[in-house]
Amino acid sequence: MLERFPRSLMVTAVLLSCIFFMSACKSAPSPEPVTTAAPDMGTPPPAERVDETTDFAEPEAIEETIRETPSSLADRLNGQRVLAVINFDFDKYDLREDARRMLARNATLIKEHGQLKIRIEGHCDERGTVEYNLALGEKRARAARDFLISQGIPASRLSIISYGKERPSDRAHNEAAWAENRRAEFIWRAN
Repeated sequence: MLERFPRSLMVTAVLLSCIFFMSACKSAPSPEPVTTAAPDMGTPPPAERVDETTDFAEPEAIEETIRETPSSLADRLNGQRVLAVINFDFDKYDLREDARRMLARNATLIKEHGQLKIRIEGHCDERGTVEYNLALGEKRARAARDFLISQGIPASRLSIISYGKERPSDRAHNEAAWAENRRAEFIWRAN
């Protein structure tokens, strides 16, 4: 088989192989000697004397308006209990005079935060059946909603729910606790 290839081609192949192997076997360059002395930079120029300035202008206050998201605003207002709770007489859902005053105040506050909605929660005391108290709690929430609408709050911003006797504010079993539990609460909502 070797006789079929011309001799010059074989010699060229052997020479190229030798050159390739020799270039691959070159030794790495020797490392440079390590110097331990720092280079001489000369002496630094003397420091300039700067006179002290005492008439600095006060920086201008930059007022940044931090915009709260509607949900964080609602959380903050709910935490501060901005809206007053109104109470009802036993087995009634009509608004007392003190409740009307508190609702008028609530309406003013609700108008100031037009981007938020309000959920009105109707509650009852523990006396009576679950069904009866759910219906009475809804009537109480509806009465509060209707009054707020009469004060100029759009109905689209108001929703109602009745919890009946399921969420008492005071868990005692006496007249003072029952009077506190007959109520409507107002909860800020972002949507």
